[in-house]
Amino acid sequence: MEIKLISDIYAIASFVLLKFQDEAKNNTNNTRVSLEMDKKDALLIGYAAPALLALSIELGLKNLLWKNRDWFLIQSTSTEKKFKLLAEGSHNLKNLFNALPTDVTDKIKNDTMILMKNQDTGFDQLIEFHQKTFIEWRYLHEGVEKTGRMSADPEFLVNMVKAISKNT
Repeated sequence: MEIKLISDIYAIASFVLLKFQDEAKNNTNNTRVSLEMDKKDALLIGYAAPALLALSIELGLKNLLWKNRDWFLIQSTSTEKKFKLLAEGSHNLKNLFNALPTDVTDKIKNDTMILMKNQDTGFDQLIEFHQKTFIEWRYLHEGVEKTGRMSADPEFLVNMVKAISKNT
């Protein structure tokens, strides 16, 4: 992945964390970066990946909104709704995604789903499920308390990051 945006840095960090977690599960040590940690710690760092991936997606979507700002500013949505989207609801991936022009969302949907393997769930269901992933995973206790669940599909998050990066 070529680093073009700050969101790409978060994505790469999450890829590294997922790699460390995978190697800890499989008792391998093929990663060139060496960290002094036990297996338990290596497994725990994987919990940071969904938050970093969701943050990467959020920043990428905001970048696309900025690139399409002329379209965003003239669309029929009220100024108040636009402000709430960017200020109050700024971590909601589904709302940010849906604020983009249809041609952009179609490309991201298509590119994400092409990268997915053996996926029976559609893009719309996946973005719905992950719309608050950053909020749920940034502080683990908050996510469990608010939603009663701690689950994410790293494959979807990784592939959406790649699709956004491709389209920026």
